[in-house]
Formats: sequence, C-alpha cells, structure tokens
Amino acid sequence: MKHVLIFFGFVFVQNMYAQTCDSLFVASLKEFDNSNYEASILLVNRCISECEPHEKYYLHQAKCYNSIKNFAATITSLSEAIRINDSCIDAYALRAQIYLDQGHYFNAIENYEKIISLLQNPNVFKDVYHVNLSKAYNNTQQYQKTYDLLFPIYEQMTFNLGANINLAVSCMQLQKVEEAEQFLNRCVELDPTFTGGLVNMGYLYITLKEYEKAIEYFNKALMINSREPYALNNRGFAHYCMQNYESALRDINESLSILPDNSYAYKNRGLVYLKTGLVKEACVEFEKAIRIGYTSMYGNEVIELQNEFCK
Repeated sequence: MKHVLIFFGFVFVQNMYAQTCDSLFVASLKEFDNSNYEASILLVNRCISECEPHEKYYLHQAKCYNSIKNFAATITSLSEAIRINDSCIDAYALRAQIYLDQGHYFNAIENYEKIISLLQNPNVFKDVYHVNLSKAYNNTQQYQKTYDLLFPIYEQMTFNLGANINLAVSCMQLQKVEEAEQFLNRCVELDPTFTGGLVNMGYLYITLKEYEKAIEYFNKALMINSREPYALNNRGFAHYCMQNYESALRDINESLSILPDNSYAYKNRGLVYLKTGLVKEACVEFEKAIRIGYTSMYGNEVIELQNEFCK
C-alpha cells in the first residue's frame, strides 16, 4: 500500500508540474495577443527554465522577440527550437523570412530549401515558401534554380503574382525571351497596377534593344507611381543607350534621390559620366556601386569598368 501511495503521489506532482507549465504558457500567449510582448517574454522564459524542453516555448519566445524587432534574439530562439526539433517548419520559416528581409540571401536559401525538403509533397506549390526561395535564388544570380523550382509546377501558380515575376526575371537572365514575355504579360493581367511587372517588361525590351518600347513601359509604371525608383533608373538607362545623356542623368539622379542605396543606379550614372568625359566622377560612382553591394547582386561588370577606366 505504501508503494501505491508513493506512485500516486509521483503522478500527482507530475500533473501539477504539467498544469503549471501549461498555465504559464497560456498566460504568455494571452499577453502576446494583447501586444504585451515584454510580459509574454517573461512568462515564456519561465516555461523554458522551469519546464521540460519543448520547441513551442522557443518558437513563441522567438515570435515575441521578432515583434519587438530584436532579430538577433529571434534567431537564437529559433535555433534552439530547431535544436529540439529539426523538423519544425515554423521555426525555419520565420528564420528564413528574417534572413530574406535582411538581405542574407544564402542563409534564407538554406532555410527555405530545408522547408521544401520537409514538405510531404515538395512538388505541390506552397506560395510563400516557393516564392521567397525563388526570390532569394534570383538575388544570388541562381536563375536556373528559380526556373527549375517553379516551371515544373507552373500550372499550380498561374494566379500568383510573385511566382510569375520571379519566373520572368529568371527567364530574362537565362535568355528565354518568349517565356519571360509570357510571364510578364501574366503579371500585367493579374494586376495592371503592379509596377514591378511593368518595370521588368521595360527591362526585357532594353535587353532586346527596343528602347522606345522599353520607355513606354517605364512611363506606364511612372503613371501609377511617379516616384518608382526602378522605373526611373531603368528609363535613364534606356535614354543612355539611345545617347540621350541629359535625360538619362536626370532620371538616374531622381531615382537615387528616392532610393539612395541602389547600386545599379550608381553604375548607370557612372556610365553616363564616362560618355560625357567625366572619368574621375565615373570612377567615384563605380566605387559607390561596389561598396553598396553591386558585385554580389549583379556580377563583376563594375570591377571590369574600374580596371579599364580608373587605374
């Protein structure tokens, strides 16, 4: 009888322990729902220190830190959640999104690829995961990977704007012109006010050396948003290609006044300066482009220009 009492006592203590942990976690969730993130953190921290390890505590802790924009702490919490359960898709997803937003594209790719591998059927389109992974591929010049990821499942995503634009960008870079035009037209069909589709359609015509037609699309984008920096920069580049250097410089300058960290615009302004005899000024622009990150995004063109004109 004594042993039976001890056994039931052990069960009773276990149940109380579990109830305390559940109560703390529910209280933390309620504070989170009321936007009391610091209070929610204090409660979930008690769960972590007093209760059996569980990824849900670290995942919730991460969401709290993310809500107060403490991204370093968010990443640490998510890594702990993954350490406990390396199949925790929610943890990989939030970590990937943070890396993507911060421009750490290779880290984002690693996490999104892990998510795809964990899906029961990786050939079923999951919009946010496939779209964001393809965006990260494009931003690291891995255009073939974008194409290989999205094209085989295109019929599942014909109504997804992000998937169409990412696929179009990859096709432009892979010289699949007809396919790029098809996907860009689809973007315009889905949303005629989507300036990204119009700007990329214009850029496609630049690559085809149809500069007047390119300018038409940039103008359409600027009718929707007169301060669209990519439309201005690319229209400036079209003017440059047509040797209209004054118009080119005006558009590129306006683009940089709106988006001063666009490395491509500094490269374009440097090209205009070269053509107008301002070699020293051009070299300053090329240096700015490299410092901001042109090479990692677009390749070695600016370094080659430096080597040719700035030695």
